[in-house]
Amino acid sequence: MRALVTGALLLGATAANAQPASRTLTYEAVTAHAPSGISRLRLTHIDGDSYAVDLQIVAPNPTRHKGHVQGLATREGDRLLLRAVNFIEGGVVDEPALCTLAIEANDARAQVLGTRHCTGFHGAAASFTEQGRDLVRVP
Repeated sequence: MRALVTGALLLGATAANAQPASRTLTYEAVTAHAPSGISRLRLTHIDGDSYAVDLQIVAPNPTRHKGHVQGLATREGDRLLLRAVNFIEGGVVDEPALCTLAIEANDARAQVLGTRHCTGFHGAAASFTEQGRDLVRVP
Protein backbone atom coordinates (compact mmCIF):
# COMPACT_ATOMS: atom_id res chain seq x y z
CA MET A 1 0.00 0.00 0.00
CA ARG A 2 1.40 3.40 -0.96
CA ALA A 3 -0.55 5.87 1.10
CA LEU A 4 0.34 9.46 1.60
CA VAL A 5 0.13 10.91 5.06
CA THR A 6 0.84 14.37 3.70
CA GLY A 7 -2.62 15.10 2.36
CA ALA A 8 -4.65 12.46 4.12
CA LEU A 9 -4.14 13.47 7.72
CA LEU A 10 -4.32 17.22 7.38
CA LEU A 11 -7.17 18.84 9.21
CA GLY A 12 -9.78 20.93 7.49
CA ALA A 13 -9.11 24.65 7.19
CA THR A 14 -10.28 26.87 10.01
CA ALA A 15 -10.97 30.55 10.21
CA ALA A 16 -7.97 32.86 10.63
CA ASN A 17 -6.71 33.09 14.22
CA ALA A 18 -8.93 30.15 15.24
CA GLN A 19 -7.33 27.19 16.94
CA PRO A 20 -7.89 24.02 14.84
CA ALA A 21 -9.65 21.21 16.67
CA SER A 22 -7.68 18.00 16.92
CA ARG A 23 -9.08 15.07 14.99
CA THR A 24 -8.45 11.43 15.80
CA LEU A 25 -8.45 8.81 13.08
CA THR A 26 -8.92 5.22 14.25
CA TYR A 27 -7.85 2.15 12.28
CA GLU A 28 -8.45 -1.50 13.19
CA ALA A 29 -7.44 -4.94 12.00
CA VAL A 30 -10.74 -6.54 11.07
CA THR A 31 -10.21 -10.19 10.19
CA ALA A 32 -11.54 -13.52 11.39
CA HIS A 33 -8.54 -13.79 13.73
CA ALA A 34 -8.63 -10.18 14.90
CA PRO A 35 -12.20 -9.12 15.65
CA SER A 36 -13.11 -5.46 15.76
CA GLY A 37 -11.46 -3.50 18.56
CA ILE A 38 -8.61 -5.95 19.21
CA SER A 39 -5.74 -4.43 17.24
CA ARG A 40 -6.10 -0.70 16.67
CA LEU A 41 -4.16 2.41 15.77
CA ARG A 42 -5.24 5.92 16.75
CA LEU A 43 -3.63 8.97 15.16
CA THR A 44 -4.41 12.43 16.49
CA HIS A 45 -3.05 15.54 14.79
CA ILE A 46 -1.53 17.77 17.46
CA ASP A 47 0.10 20.65 15.63
CA GLY A 48 2.10 21.14 12.44
CA ASP A 49 3.86 17.84 11.74
CA SER A 50 3.16 16.37 15.22
CA TYR A 51 0.79 13.47 15.81
CA ALA A 52 -0.13 11.49 18.92
CA VAL A 53 0.08 7.77 18.16
CA ASP A 54 -1.57 5.02 20.19
CA LEU A 55 -1.06 1.48 18.82
CA GLN A 56 -2.49 -1.56 20.57
CA ILE A 57 -2.14 -5.05 19.13
CA VAL A 58 -3.11 -8.60 20.05
CA ALA A 59 -1.57 -11.63 18.33
CA PRO A 60 -4.27 -13.63 16.51
CA ASN A 61 -3.24 -16.98 17.95
CA PRO A 62 -3.95 -18.95 21.14
CA THR A 63 -1.24 -17.10 23.10
CA ARG A 64 -3.02 -13.75 22.57
CA HIS A 65 0.23 -11.87 23.29
CA LYS A 66 -0.37 -8.14 23.45
CA GLY A 67 1.55 -5.05 22.56
CA HIS A 68 1.08 -1.36 23.18
CA VAL A 69 3.08 1.74 22.35
CA GLN A 70 2.14 5.37 22.41
CA GLY A 71 3.93 8.62 21.94
CA LEU A 72 4.50 11.61 19.74
CA ALA A 73 5.27 11.06 16.07
CA THR A 74 6.47 13.49 13.44
CA ARG A 75 5.58 13.48 9.80
CA GLU A 76 8.61 12.93 7.60
CA GLY A 77 7.62 12.88 3.96
CA ASP A 78 4.78 10.41 3.48
CA ARG A 79 5.36 8.64 6.80
CA LEU A 80 4.87 9.19 10.49
CA LEU A 81 7.86 8.28 12.64
CA LEU A 82 7.33 7.48 16.30
CA ARG A 83 10.34 7.24 18.58
CA ALA A 84 9.51 5.94 22.05
CA VAL A 85 11.83 5.34 24.98
CA ASN A 86 12.34 1.71 26.01
CA PHE A 87 12.48 1.21 29.75
CA ILE A 88 14.21 -1.84 31.21
CA GLU A 89 13.91 -3.44 34.60
CA GLY A 90 13.85 -0.97 37.47
CA GLY A 91 12.57 1.90 35.30
CA VAL A 92 15.98 2.55 33.76
CA VAL A 93 15.97 3.98 30.23
CA ASP A 94 17.47 1.54 27.73
CA GLU A 95 19.51 4.08 25.79
CA PRO A 96 20.21 4.64 22.99
CA ALA A 97 17.73 2.04 21.72
CA LEU A 98 14.58 4.01 21.00
CA CYS A 99 11.63 2.03 19.69
CA THR A 100 11.05 3.45 16.21
CA LEU A 101 7.87 2.85 14.20
CA ALA A 102 7.31 3.94 10.60
CA ILE A 103 3.61 4.30 9.78
CA GLU A 104 1.77 5.17 6.57
CA ALA A 105 -1.88 6.15 6.68
CA ASN A 106 -4.60 7.75 4.61
CA ASP A 107 -8.33 8.29 5.09
CA ALA A 108 -9.10 4.61 4.43
CA ARG A 109 -6.15 2.46 5.55
CA ALA A 110 -2.99 2.43 7.64
CA GLN A 111 -0.06 0.13 8.21
CA VAL A 112 3.09 -0.12 10.28
CA LEU A 113 5.85 -0.41 7.71
CA GLY A 114 8.75 -1.11 10.00
CA THR A 115 10.05 -1.15 13.54
CA ARG A 116 13.39 -1.10 15.30
CA HIS A 117 14.09 -1.92 18.94
CA CYS A 118 10.40 -2.33 19.85
CA THR A 119 10.33 -5.80 21.40
CA GLY A 120 10.03 -4.28 24.88
CA PHE A 121 6.58 -3.05 23.89
CA HIS A 122 5.01 -6.35 22.79
CA GLY A 123 4.93 -10.03 23.67
CA ALA A 124 7.02 -12.69 21.97
CA ALA A 125 4.24 -13.79 19.58
CA ALA A 126 3.08 -10.26 18.76
CA SER A 127 4.54 -7.89 16.19
CA PHE A 128 3.67 -4.30 15.34
CA THR A 129 4.43 -4.95 11.68
CA GLU A 130 2.30 -8.12 11.58
CA GLN A 131 -0.72 -7.01 13.61
CA GLY A 132 -0.29 -3.40 12.41
CA ARG A 133 -0.51 -4.35 8.76
CA ASP A 134 -3.59 -3.67 6.65
CA LEU A 135 -5.54 -1.66 9.20
CA VAL A 136 -8.89 -0.27 8.07
CA ARG A 137 -10.27 3.08 9.17
CA VAL A 138 -13.34 2.89 11.35
CA PRO A 139 -15.75 5.68 12.36
